[in-house]
This record gives sequence, structure tokens and C-alpha cells, in this order.
Amino acid sequence: MRILWLRVIENKGNPLYWSGLFVLWVASLLYRVGLWLRLLFIRGGVKIHAPVVSVGNLTVGGSGKTPTAIYLSHHFLSKGKKTCIVSSGYGRKNSVDSLEKGADFFPHAIDNVGDEVMMMAECLPDACFAVSESKGRAALLADEKYTPDMVIVDDGYQHLKLHRDFNILLIDAGIDLRKESLFPLGRRREPLAALRRADAVIITKSNMVEMESSFRRWIGDRFREKIVAEVEFINEMVISSSERLQINSIADRSIYFYAGIGDFNSLVSRLKKRFRHLVGHRRFPDHCPYRASEATRINADIEKLRPDYILTTHKDYVKTRNFDFGQPIYYLDLQLRFVSGEKELLGAIENIASKKKWRGSTIS
Repeated sequence: MRILWLRVIENKGNPLYWSGLFVLWVASLLYRVGLWLRLLFIRGGVKIHAPVVSVGNLTVGGSGKTPTAIYLSHHFLSKGKKTCIVSSGYGRKNSVDSLEKGADFFPHAIDNVGDEVMMMAECLPDACFAVSESKGRAALLADEKYTPDMVIVDDGYQHLKLHRDFNILLIDAGIDLRKESLFPLGRRREPLAALRRADAVIITKSNMVEMESSFRRWIGDRFREKIVAEVEFINEMVISSSERLQINSIADRSIYFYAGIGDFNSLVSRLKKRFRHLVGHRRFPDHCPYRASEATRINADIEKLRPDYILTTHKDYVKTRNFDFGQPIYYLDLQLRFVSGEKELLGAIENIASKKKWRGSTIS
């Protein structure tokens, strides 16, 4: 359904899609009313002792929320701070609230955890993870049972029930918010007025897409008194269960890629530039659960194309690494690198955290 939806909103000038666009337009009006009611009656009801930093965006799809949450968690863990990540565990099959260290998630079935939580847990074995359908309930659970020094909310910009001490808004450099319609007629989750809730803005993927100069100026004008940072996403390694390889070392080999992510097409375009022989690729819906039918299609591709290497994303790897495709599966290692604003952003978060009454230590 998601792939069909993207096809409709990306072809608004095509008369063949106008009937679908009308349905989405009506749904968008209803969605707007729902947003208005939520803003009217729900705002910051859940407060905890620990400082809360929210990482989120205004658009549907991947703008780098999870890599940013991982980066911030690494930063505070490196300073000896008890760090907890709050997540809804999107895509998991149960509704049981859980609070565990990242390393303790490894034995869990992916269906009980969710792909993004499992991926983050692998990157952050020493962090604590509070998972619940309600991010507010998850934060309370962490505050009471783990007493963290810092709570980071993954995809929390729209979760208004939980009070945030610092709101980080991610903006994909390739998506001009001014030109996006409100969901489901477009990718934007909220009206542009929601920008006011941000304490800082991070422009992501600046090395992957060209950002319009007028859009960049518009962001600067909107946030004259706030922090505007910029980050690049870097892929230099591919990783399997047994080895790590430099991308350059396999750039001339034949590659097959599959994934279920929001920005699939743009990622494939980048892979074509990195690998001279991308012999095939297959797209699945975002957060695809990967059952037998998906494995069968991937296997059929591999048997036909006979690639030297099978690649996917880390999020897809945690769900498919136990599949037998006759050869190893590698995932693209994604690293975040600040172009500007890193010191200002971290300094602002640490300043706010130090002013809040903590149970334990202060930022040093």
C-alpha cells in the first residue's frame, strides 16, 4: 500500500491518478482536523525527572531519526551518563512494555522487539531501551526503574503527551517542506506552524542530495534565534556476521540489493554511483516483516542474477540475517558526520540538562 501511495502522490499531474488524489485530499482534510484536536487537548502531560531530548521530523519516511538518536546516545554514554532510548517499537507483534539494556535484546525474536529497536540495541548494547505503544508510558517506566541521566525519544516530535526539554527537528535536504502537502495527500505530518516547537534543526543527507538555496535560506530565516546544524550520512563499510569490508574493496564486484525503507529510490541511485555493477535490486514496503514469500522472491533474484555480494540496510539485516540465500548477507554501515553546528547543539542540550534537577550526576 505504501508503494502505491507514493506512486499516487508523486504523479499529481497525471490524470490517471486524479481519482486517488481526490480520496487522499478528503482524507487529508480529516487528518488536519484530527491534528487540530490533538494539539488542543494534548500537550506535555507526562513529565519525568530525567532530561528528555526528542528527535523527530515533519515528513513521512526516513530523514535520519534513528541514526541521530544513536549518535546522541553514543555521546552521552561516552560521558558516563546512564542513557535511555524511548521507542514505540514500531512493527512488533506484541504490546507488552519492556525495559532492558541493549545487549539483553539480542535473544529476543524480532517480532517482539521491532526492527529499529533491535538495530539500535546492536549499536548501543550499554544503553537502556524503554519500549511501549505509549512513549509517555515508556519514559515513566524508564524514570522509575532505571533512573537515567538522559532520555532520548526516537521519533518523538509528534508525541505531545510527553514533555520534552529539548526538541530536535530533522529536515531532509532533498524534501522542501514548503512544497509538501499534508499527509496523506503529501509527506508532511503537520502544518508548517509545527516548526515553532523545535529548539534546534538538523539538515540531514546534505551530501546525498542537492538542497535548493531558497529552501536553505528559508530555514535560516525561520530559525534565526535557534541552532541550525547540518549532517552528512556516510557509507564506507559493509558488514556481515563474520567480516567488515571497505566499500571500495568491492566496488567492482556484482551487487544485489534489497530493502524495505522509505527512501529506497534515492538510496539505489547512490548505490549505483558506488558500485559499478549493481545487477539488481528489489523494493519491499517500509518495515517489511520478511516472511517466506519475501524470502522466496529474494532467492529467485539471487539464483537468476548470481551476484558476488548481497547487500541490504541494517534495519532489514536484523530481520533477514538468518535466511539462507546460499551466501552471506551484508548491510551498509551508516555513520553520521556533522558538517556544522555539532558543538552548539551538544552544548545546548548539556546546558539544559545541567539545569534540570537530576537524581545523579551532572554533565561534565
